[in-house]
Amino acid sequence: MKHPPLLKIIEDLANQNYSVEHTEVLLVNDHSEDQSTQIVAQQIVGRPHFRMLSLCRMEMREKKRAITLALNNATGTIIATTDADCRISSSWLTLINEGFGDPEVKLVFGGVSIDGERFFLPDFRHWSFPA
Repeated sequence: MKHPPLLKIIEDLANQNYSVEHTEVLLVNDHSEDQSTQIVAQQIVGRPHFRMLSLCRMEMREKKRAITLALNNATGTIIATTDADCRISSSWLTLINEGFGDPEVKLVFGGVSIDGERFFLPDFRHWSFPA
């Protein structure tokens, strides 16, 4: 089974023009029943700033738990989140980081585009991502 969106977002994250020394990429397996875990494991070889995490089998399969697991394991001071079916530009992390140049800034939203099939409520889906 092919996973183009997953492969695309991993490549997008690997091709950021932001310093690798200041980047940590946490990919969370939320009980995926396809080959996603194996695909991620293959794609992160040779990329020491990438790590794969997995929800415990006892935990429910939901996006909030996956994000919480990543947040609890993150070591950085600025956190950026995305999803497997999103696309980001090569300057995504640079632009988010620049947004925090002002010490008064507490939240920066970095846009993404959603890859794949059309969605019933596209505008709602785009706005629900930051939630």
